[in-house]
Amino acid sequence: MASFIAIAQGFKIAAGLAQVAFALWIVIRSPRTRTNVPFALAFGANGVAFAIWNLARPGSRLPHTLALEGRGVLDWIATLALILFALSFLEMLQHSRRRLLILPVSITLVTLASDILKARTYHLDLLAFGGLAIYLATAFVLVLFALIFATEPWTQLGNRSALFSAALVINYADHIGASIIRPGSAAPATVQVGGMRWNSVADVAVQVAGILIILGLWLWNSRGPRSEKSRMALVVIVCIIAPFVAGVLVRIALGPYRAVQESGFFGLGLIAMTALLGYGMLAHGLFSSEGERDSTAASATES
Repeated sequence: MASFIAIAQGFKIAAGLAQVAFALWIVIRSPRTRTNVPFALAFGANGVAFAIWNLARPGSRLPHTLALEGRGVLDWIATLALILFALSFLEMLQHSRRRLLILPVSITLVTLASDILKARTYHLDLLAFGGLAIYLATAFVLVLFALIFATEPWTQLGNRSALFSAALVINYADHIGASIIRPGSAAPATVQVGGMRWNSVADVAVQVAGILIILGLWLWNSRGPRSEKSRMALVVIVCIIAPFVAGVLVRIALGPYRAVQESGFFGLGLIAMTALLGYGMLAHGLFSSEGERDSTAASATES
């Protein structure tokens, strides 16, 4: 059993380093645009955070240790860079920029409130909270990009929003799938936090509601006759459902959430995410500057 855990830990470290290598590849091989650079920073920082987290033995990830605090700092960097990436992507749109932020911000704020109560329950400080903040930023991006896909004409920009969503949602969905089932959990259903009660059932409800909203948006995007646009939306839908179901099944099979962490399952999700981004880069020009050029040209025409 100990050797299996060691192999799984090594696999997860390799998955994090694969993210770092891909981030460097983006910087070296792709134009250093206002979207590519922050995405590469976010992806690379999150990869280093994941590797650091898995360098420590599962029982030694305690408060004020490098595993927890180091991961948190790097994930804060990844969080801020990912938000900058999304806002820079949004700037390429020609219409309706501000109203597209209403739903993503609303969902993020609701999830943030739940995560703050969770962090206080488990005595996480501000640095360690970065490990939760990266998922808030991912949810923000996923909702925003679904709306961009729905409102933009079928252009390179729409294609890129679907490919980014399909990749980013894999790690997001498998974590939620693995966390909503709680067999053998020792965590109480309700915990007193200051003057408030943090309810783990309510936390699960918030997580499930978030991913259902994302799924619902992409189901809406896939409606209509079969076309390249609807097929891209279906790819995102598959990348939501398959990792989510896999996370649920792995959790049922292994029991405690810690066992899922030790199994290497999340590392597999990161490998799939990195591979999909690599495919998008090679086959669809995911990190090209075409979208930026189109936006600049349109702005110049309008002025």
